[in-house]
Amino acid sequence: MFSPDGALAIGRSMTQTVDIFDVTGEPRLRSSIRFGRGYPTSLAFSPDGGLLAVGSHRTGNVSVFSTTSTARPVAEVSDLRTPGQTIALALSSHNTLAVGTLTGAFVYQLGTPGTAPRALAAPSGANGSAGSVAFDPAGTLLAIDDIVSGTILLWDFSDPERPTSYATIARGQRHRQPTMLAFAADGAVLTESAVDGTLRRWRTDAAAEADRICASGTIRITHEEWADALPGHAYVNTCPAR
Repeated sequence: MFSPDGALAIGRSMTQTVDIFDVTGEPRLRSSIRFGRGYPTSLAFSPDGGLLAVGSHRTGNVSVFSTTSTARPVAEVSDLRTPGQTIALALSSHNTLAVGTLTGAFVYQLGTPGTAPRALAAPSGANGSAGSVAFDPAGTLLAIDDIVSGTILLWDFSDPERPTSYATIARGQRHRQPTMLAFAADGAVLTESAVDGTLRRWRTDAAAEADRICASGTIRITHEEWADALPGHAYVNTCPAR
């Protein structure tokens, strides 16, 4: 595993220790993290490589370390319910931590080192089982692999105090779990990979995608088609310029 800039690499043995190597030249050991809360089963760098989240599904614990001073964690989350041997981690550019387990996705605001992370609310009615989580580079959009529904949820954290559901991506044909999610460097594309070799990519700018579809010459959705697909919802002209 490499940091986003490719300068650091993670080495992990069958112990509770995580080694950080500087690989800007000849690889050298930069520091070692003694997790001390079970065997590490999930890792995630922050976008600038300054923080590393380490978690264990065996104990339900997550610790966040500075990659320049690894003696003590800067934040810790404990006693998470982690059935099914699943825990996924993501750190954003706004010092938020996302944790995905089979009981749901949970987001925390990291404070000053040594203070307890503050739990943030999830969009109302939008939480399912999370097999993978990923923040976009801006740190405002969180992608969640919802195992139960077979969809990918996108949550908007532009306002961390009032997150909203941005979109739901329907995969269509299911594929073998587990999966991994990652945003492109510009945040415009979300990529999903699965252990069965499936690779899928989606554009994530809903407005730009709507404009692209409307400009393609597609036929406008009729009132009858809308009522059949979305009963109980008021009709919206999806391509008003046509």
